Formats: sequence, structure tokens, C-alpha cells
Amino acid sequence: MAQAAKLAAVDTQSLNYEQIAAEVDTGKIVLIDVREKDETINDGIIPTSKNIPLGELATAIKLDNQQFQEMFNFEKPKTTDSIVCHCRKGPRAFNAASILRYGGYDNVRVYSGILDWKENGGKLESP
Repeated sequence: MAQAAKLAAVDTQSLNYEQIAAEVDTGKIVLIDVREKDETINDGIIPTSKNIPLGELATAIKLDNQQFQEMFNFEKPKTTDSIVCHCRKGPRAFNAASILRYGGYDNVRVYSGILDWKENGGKLESP
């Protein structure tokens, strides 16, 4: 897995604020926030983002659709969906992208996260 993670990080496109802001409300991406639940409560979330803490992601993608829905309260992304991972500053998002790619997800990109979103005046919501 370590080799796969390195390869995925190299191949993963990183988005800037303008790019992610343009996609947030389109319904064309699945925005996954990989921070811990308490971080989302304390800092807020980017609109439309769904929380799967990084430590749960590898298990989450192995769940069947019903188990995933029950655990995370949203539909399990398909392996062909356009997924954008984000965290607070970026490193966990790249790890998440690696996990997803290793799990068969092909269209995964990364946005650094909530700090950049706030710096650029992005709207926040409560989880």
C-alpha cells in the first residue's frame, strides 16, 4: 500500500480555491472532508461536503452501499464519481486520495482544505 500511496499522491491533481468554489454547488463532485468529526464541529464545513474521517476511509470504501449509507448518512460514491478530498491544510487529503485510488476510485482530486477556504472568504456551514 505504501508504494500505491506514493504513486497516487504523484498522480493526484490539486485544486485551488477558485477551482473548488466553482464546483462546490454544481452537484458534479463528491466533496469528502477527511477531518475528525470534532474538527468539523469546531471549524464548520465547506457547503456540500461529506465527512468521512481519514481513519475510517479505508474501511468505509469496503462497505456495501446500505452499510455505508447507514454509517455516513449519504450515498456511497461510485468508483467513477468525481471525488475531491479535503482536510484542514492538505496532507490528510492526499492520504485520503491515495486510499481511494488504491480502493479503485479513478477520478480523485485534492483541495488543501478549510484553512484555505476560510482565507479566501468561502462560506461555511455547520455539520
